[in-house]
Amino acid sequence: MSACTLSFIDPVQPYLLQTTARYYKYPVYQRGIQEFFGFCTYGPEKADEDGYITFRMVPDVGIQTLIACDQSEFSIITLEPDVEAMFVKLKPETEYFGIRFIPGIVGYAQKFLQQPVYAEEIHRYFLEEKGFSQRCRIFQRVFEEFLGSSAEHNLNSQVPSIYAMVSKTNGDIRIDELSRHLGYSQRYMSKMIKAGFGMSPKTLCKYIKFQKSLEYLGCRSDMDITEVSNALGYYDQSHFVKYFKEFTGVTPKNYVSMVRQDRLYQKIENVGRQDMDYYHRETFTPREWKNLFLAE
Repeated sequence: MSACTLSFIDPVQPYLLQTTARYYKYPVYQRGIQEFFGFCTYGPEKADEDGYITFRMVPDVGIQTLIACDQSEFSIITLEPDVEAMFVKLKPETEYFGIRFIPGIVGYAQKFLQQPVYAEEIHRYFLEEKGFSQRCRIFQRVFEEFLGSSAEHNLNSQVPSIYAMVSKTNGDIRIDELSRHLGYSQRYMSKMIKAGFGMSPKTLCKYIKFQKSLEYLGCRSDMDITEVSNALGYYDQSHFVKYFKEFTGVTPKNYVSMVRQDRLYQKIENVGRQDMDYYHRETFTPREWKNLFLAE
């Protein structure tokens, strides 16, 4: 069997990191879940006039879910893909458990989150189990039960290939190139991307390129703004600055200053499966891709 090149973008919500002093994540990369994460919001002194901790969500390509682990109130916040300049309100001094679904299964994730029976089951077990690792296991078990009972459990075989190809090029690929590589018409390719990712091919490429720019600016101190712009294939630096400010509300230069001043990336703590095969390997057979995205 031929193998598909794996090139997952490691996305980040920088303004979400600003709501907490510590943010920990557990890489999964299988059966529809990319990672679990957890954090506790700052206290009331950081709240706005309405009493909430508010952050701006930047464009992403996957669905994320935040579950408030509060004894008095169980609430689920779903952060959809293809959302620009969305502001999310969180409760102060509250522990949140988060799930990032693997991009490309937007339909499955939405159906799962819309069914009250699964939310009720998660709520019941979350009240009993306080530990982060226990909650990871609970959520994955419940989600796999849903996938196993779903009548529409067959993932379009090209969705992983599309994501791998767009990610490998950092979003610098056209729809006609994707169509030529995969042997489908542009119209059918657009339909597959819309169904799998919840957005158009152009938007998918644009968001992956943007998330890669966050990674470069936040983690690569050896690259300046011009180098990032060139590496990601933007027409020129002004074009890059325009898109970046549109998505974040700040210029790349101000973003770098914010990252360093608030030490945003230093807040992220990887826990659990850091040495897992899925995290380090670069290629997968088609069967392994299926296991990566959905339970069989």
